[in-house]
Amino acid sequence: MKKCSCAYCNGDIYKVDVNSFARVRRRGVSGILRVKNDAEFLAESIDSCIDALDELIIVYNDCSDESPAIIKKKAEQYGNKIHYYEYEPKIYANNLTADEFNFIKSQPQDSPHLLSNYYNFALSKVNYEFVMKIDADQIYLTNSLVEICNAYRSDKKVFINPWKLFCFVFFYFNLIAYKKCGIS
Repeated sequence: MKKCSCAYCNGDIYKVDVNSFARVRRRGVSGILRVKNDAEFLAESIDSCIDALDELIIVYNDCSDESPAIIKKKAEQYGNKIHYYEYEPKIYANNLTADEFNFIKSQPQDSPHLLSNYYNFALSKVNYEFVMKIDADQIYLTNSLVEICNAYRSDKKVFINPWKLFCFVFFYFNLIAYKKCGIS
C-alpha cells in the first residue's frame, strides 16, 4: 500500500523529535490528558486533578461534542496551568477495517495517524520532569493525588502512609474491575 501523502504527513506540525524527550526539565509534575468526545465528566476530571499538577497538557482529537468548549473554559479558569492543542490528523487505533489496518501498517513509525504519535505529540509539550496520564472519565481523589505529586517534587524522602497508599491502589483496581464488567 502507498504511503500517506496528506498535508499532515507532509508537514512538520505533528512530527515529534523523540530525542527531545531527553532534555532536562524543571522538577514538577505534568499531566497529559487526551480527549475525544469526553464531555460527560471532563470538567470534573480536570477540577479533581489540577491542584496536584504543575501543568496539564490537553490534546483533543476529532471531537463532535462539547469537549473543546469545556477545555477552553477550564483553560481560562486555571490560566497558565492548562495548555491545550487540537490534534487534527485522523488516528487509526481500533476497530479498523482491513483496508485501514493495511494502510496504517504501511506507514512510518512517526506517522501522525498512529496513536503512539498522538501520545508522543502530547508528551513533547510537557515542561516538567515527571508525567502522569490523566483520563477524562476519571474523578481523582484530589488530596491523595496532591500528596503523591508532592512526593515527586520533593528532594527529600517523603513518607506516604502505607494504609492510604493501599486504599488508593485498592480503590483504583476496583474501579478498573468495575469498568471491565461493563456495569453502568
